[in-house]
Amino acid sequence: DDPQGIVSLPDGLLFVADRGLDAIKTVRENEAASTLAGSLNLKPFSIAFNANDEMIYFAEEAGNLVYAFKTASCSSGSCSVSVEAGQSGLQSVQDGTGRAEDGGEGTAAFQGIMSMVHDPTSNTLYIGEATAIRAIDTSSPTKNVTTVAGNAAAVLADEPGLQLSHVTGICIIGPNNIAFVDHGNHRIRMLSLVGPPPPP
Repeated sequence: DDPQGIVSLPDGLLFVADRGLDAIKTVRENEAASTLAGSLNLKPFSIAFNANDEMIYFAEEAGNLVYAFKTASCSSGSCSVSVEAGQSGLQSVQDGTGRAEDGGEGTAAFQGIMSMVHDPTSNTLYIGEATAIRAIDTSSPTKNVTTVAGNAAAVLADEPGLQLSHVTGICIIGPNNIAFVDHGNHRIRMLSLVGPPPPP
């Protein structure tokens, strides 16, 4: 009804975030779409897949929170969905823990999540926001969040005075290397990291 994000698996299976139907759909070639997770009440609009853990990530409409669920937890369109990182009442570029030790909200916050992709090599979920790129350590129990570019945390080598403006698309192009759409500045950029993001 209103697809806002898509991710492809090596076997050709597609996961689609359908904001209009409030669902995560699966699609295979020459087959009708089916509902993996429905009636979410979250208006999903971006999506990523963690091949290491068979985990789906998506953002909700307001862009403050990253949600997650294991594909194995789904049955008849219902999945066990939980918050992976972010604070429900705060929009900000704030590093810290994604989740508290007790499973509650951590100290990290997001500001307008627009895109995401998971790097299975470093076990990192990269998040594109309005003014920054964030990294979530998905191997950490507390899902630590670090700003890796934008929002004065890192400068762009080719245009050091330019701030990121709406990272609307992001993809992995190699270990610790990502490409992204800097929509507001009309650029396609590459970001090279020397290693996995450090803890906040």
